[in-house]
Amino acid sequence: MDLGKASVYFWRNHLTFDCLSRVDASDGLPDSFSCNIRRTKCFIYAFYLGTYSSIFRNVDVLVHFWMSLSDLFLSKRIENLKYSRRMSVFKTMVFMFYLLKTSIQASLSNKNAFLLESVLMILNNFIFFSLWWIFFNQFHDIDGWKIEEMILLSAIGSGAYGLMQVLFGGIKLLSKMIINGDLDFFMLQPKNLLIHISSSRSLAKGWGHLFTMILFMIYGGLQRDSICLIVISSISGCMVFVSIGIIAHSLPFWMGSVETLSKKYFDSVYLFALYPTNIYSGFMQLVMYTVIPAGIIGNLPVSLIRDFSWIKLALLMGSSSIFLLGAFCVFHMGLKHYESGNKFGLRI
Repeated sequence: MDLGKASVYFWRNHLTFDCLSRVDASDGLPDSFSCNIRRTKCFIYAFYLGTYSSIFRNVDVLVHFWMSLSDLFLSKRIENLKYSRRMSVFKTMVFMFYLLKTSIQASLSNKNAFLLESVLMILNNFIFFSLWWIFFNQFHDIDGWKIEEMILLSAIGSGAYGLMQVLFGGIKLLSKMIINGDLDFFMLQPKNLLIHISSSRSLAKGWGHLFTMILFMIYGGLQRDSICLIVISSISGCMVFVSIGIIAHSLPFWMGSVETLSKKYFDSVYLFALYPTNIYSGFMQLVMYTVIPAGIIGNLPVSLIRDFSWIKLALLMGSSSIFLLGAFCVFHMGLKHYESGNKFGLRI
């Protein structure tokens, strides 16, 4: 082969190889198409080396060599992606920890206000429970529920609501942020939007609910196993409260200025959670486990503590996880309808 033909072969194959390399570097191609591109590159490169080199005479050897080298780099890339995802989750958890630490410290900064709100909340909870105490002294039980079950229900309900207010108090401001267009600041941050909003504020009155839970456990003389289940049930109930809070306060995405409706809907869940769900029947029983999931917050955990079974525990954790996943979906669907605000200001 003369020098002119050799130059034509060289530049033609080099340019083809470079173009295929650029196509292979793009994302979103099917695996079969990407594999065919890599195989074509191998044949072109092998043809070029097979013409001008004595080392790679066998095209099949070069094809297998190049494919194995390509697969090696691909596997390394997949491992790097998995590692980056794990690091992203870890960084999100670290961010959430420090955000909660800052918001809790801010809520505890004014000690007098903190003590006043906590004491008033404890008194409010025990005054409400005293009505049940008087009722059960007269009627003794409601469909198998006695004063002991009401102590469990009050402890779990107070603990779940208190955890929500201490750790995720920012949820109560979500509807106001949506209406006023105040999500812009959070959307500009390279952090998880929902976690940033919900953990940006801690409510001091939540500590009053947590202290109430502890006092109920002492008053009820509960055993160690029951205390562990109460803590687990409180965490599960907190997840449900957070879920309903996100769903309720996401209503302004579609319905406009309905902040009052969102608050009433969310607060009604806590009120219904402090009543035995078995007093309802038929359609209302279904409502108490779906639209207003008071049964998942209170009735199901009490049933679990009275008669423990792994099926009930799995049902409790599974239902709360489904509510939380549904809340995330509702928020992100509503976020597509969000209209940015036009206010200028300084956030410190």
